[in-house]
Amino acid sequence: MALPTSPTGLSTGSVTPPSDLLSPSTTSMSTLEEELTSVTNGAYPATELIRHLIQAVGHDVVSFRRNAQVSYMLVDRAREICEQINDYIHRTEGGQDWDSFEKYTNAIDPIEDTLFKLIPFTEIEKSLYLAGVIDIENCIASTESWATNREHLWSTLNALETTEQLKGLFSDVDEASRKEDRDEARRHDDRVFLEEVIQDFKKALAPIRRVPPVIRDVGINLENLLLKVAEGTTPSWLTVYAIKSGMLVQGVMDIMLKSTTISVETRNHLKSKTVWDAAHELAKLLNSTTGDDQSSKTEVRLKYNAFLALLRQITELELPKSYIELMKQAGRIRRPFHAQAVALIFICRFLAEEFEKPEHHIAENFLSIEDAFDHTLTALKAVVDAVTEISMFDLDKFEEHSAAKALASAQAQVKSCFDAFNISSQWDAKEQTLVEAKALDKRRMEDLNAALTVVSTRIVSPIHLIDFLTMNQRSNLTAQDASGSHIKVAITVLNSTGNIVLPRTEESFEESARLRAVRWAIAGKLPSELVKQARLKGQFQHADSKASCALISTVSELAGGASVLELNLTIA
Repeated sequence: MALPTSPTGLSTGSVTPPSDLLSPSTTSMSTLEEELTSVTNGAYPATELIRHLIQAVGHDVVSFRRNAQVSYMLVDRAREICEQINDYIHRTEGGQDWDSFEKYTNAIDPIEDTLFKLIPFTEIEKSLYLAGVIDIENCIASTESWATNREHLWSTLNALETTEQLKGLFSDVDEASRKEDRDEARRHDDRVFLEEVIQDFKKALAPIRRVPPVIRDVGINLENLLLKVAEGTTPSWLTVYAIKSGMLVQGVMDIMLKSTTISVETRNHLKSKTVWDAAHELAKLLNSTTGDDQSSKTEVRLKYNAFLALLRQITELELPKSYIELMKQAGRIRRPFHAQAVALIFICRFLAEEFEKPEHHIAENFLSIEDAFDHTLTALKAVVDAVTEISMFDLDKFEEHSAAKALASAQAQVKSCFDAFNISSQWDAKEQTLVEAKALDKRRMEDLNAALTVVSTRIVSPIHLIDFLTMNQRSNLTAQDASGSHIKVAITVLNSTGNIVLPRTEESFEESARLRAVRWAIAGKLPSELVKQARLKGQFQHADSKASCALISTVSELAGGASVLELNLTIA
């Protein structure tokens, strides 16, 4: 069966960006990156940090191989907000416009907060694509990471367009239209990525002379799911399960056929009819699910989690191995985090006892409690390493300490386990024990600080604050990375009847730029009524051979050493 095409892209204005430690080199900025990040209406000191953060995030985003449309829209929206703040700053130059003053001063903190949180996220996301194929755990973790990152990008974009301080910048904002654009961008990204997952799955099957019918049926069900996603008839939660399931079977197939690190037993397990029958049943359920009610969500979730348990070969539901390691860590942890660590371990013990009850002793809950205990063990070990001596402690910086952050992260994971067990009502009482433990730790450190001050013995601060040097180092690396070779790309844009709508235009792109990024950039040069159609339906062909070009291809791959890559972009 024919698969739907897979376009991606969007666009906005440009101008020469500022040069700073946070921003990539201005001489090596790609066309798309410049389109996304350049602020066109001034360089006020009040928005200087925002501009630099936009450039840092934008430099990563143009390399994304998934969730591209939402990511482009996110950076574009941040740039638009920065320009609007600049406009309000300009209005206040007369010293009388207090309304404009309040609007822009209220908006600066929210946009800066959002961009700072994106920087470490985009640095990682730009290197990710399909499911990991090292082993099953890597495959599952990368699949869940896709879903988490998709939601993070979506919620961040949603916040930029709905947060009151930012939304208030625009008197003419059409919230319904913006929401429709956000929804369409997400649907588009989902469809494109699911298609690429399926194509990789089919590519793995190609060399196999006799594909087992059950595996072929899994592929057919995935293609049917793709059609429904393309039509926009699947709710978002079901689309997520469809893509995660596709990533899993794609990853399992690659591990099964290519991995050199798994055992013979694991490979035989992955090849077994039991595994592929379960994959087929999951795909069939996803195809047949039409409801958006809680019972449908529960049925799909249980079937998906059962498939995960089967892949992991979880047959006997014993407590995770990490559980017996938790108690060992308490004796290795010093103040000011000892009491909190002990309280968290006791909460894990409570969860272990709950898990042994018949109503909670199921595979789905095993995965949740395993995540909670593994996360807690990692956090406790981080606390052991973070505080290596008893000494004077800066209590004003308590929450900023790496150990405090590690424990907070583990606490959040443990709370999610309460939710999974449907015992959320008992969390408040457990959380109170953590609050009391933190207060006890602080009191002990207050006593210690006072004692050390009185006796004037060795006063050593174990605090090591993370400053902006790490950001500068990262930015320098980013700038170096951005200074690579470029390739000229000449593009002629045609409509569906072959008429030219944009004459041959030359642009310079980094060698690693993908066609979906090129399409994004060139779409911004079209008349406004064609931009959206070009972003979603434009397809590239070689200008001479008229052969179609995959949107995931890089300009370097297509140029093949030519000094100029000649392409046509046809708007269907």
